[in-house]
Amino acid sequence: MNKICYILHGLGASPEDNWFPWLKLMLEKKGYLVIVPELPRSDFPALNVWLATMQAVVKEYGEGIIVGHSLGGVLAAHYLLEGGSASKVILVGTPFTALDIIPTLDDFMIDFSSLKKLVKHEMKNTEFVVFQSTDDPYVPKSHGEKWAKLLGAKYCLTPHYGHFTAIEMPEILEHF
Repeated sequence: MNKICYILHGLGASPEDNWFPWLKLMLEKKGYLVIVPELPRSDFPALNVWLATMQAVVKEYGEGIIVGHSLGGVLAAHYLLEGGSASKVILVGTPFTALDIIPTLDDFMIDFSSLKKLVKHEMKNTEFVVFQSTDDPYVPKSHGEKWAKLLGAKYCLTPHYGHFTAIEMPEILEHF
């Protein structure tokens, strides 16, 4: 697989937010082609539109590593469930189930039994990493723990990152 990385933003975000530009620059210095697609209508996302965007971008550039922040991580899981693949998937502050504070995102939630079966039988060579912050105001720590258990992922609990909106995040870079 070529050195390609997709960084998926979350709800209300864009490719220019948070640590996305920093990680893109750092990975490009390591020889990666980094794609940070603009996911349409990020304030009022539709799963089918985001998934079609992701699939079109991967069709154009090829499969690689996926880094998903928040709802972008949920999109990454849907992409895998729809037949996509990746050599590595890094979830950052990703909700495991619907959040009371954002009830309109129920259609983004995952069929966990299908995902668990897929990971166990068809994605044995995919590496999973889950980042969760001790003080995320939106996504409770238990969500990161559940993702890590479901995916058999390396679990990285980081202190004081909130919802991972810093402009740099060197901890992610350590996984490349």
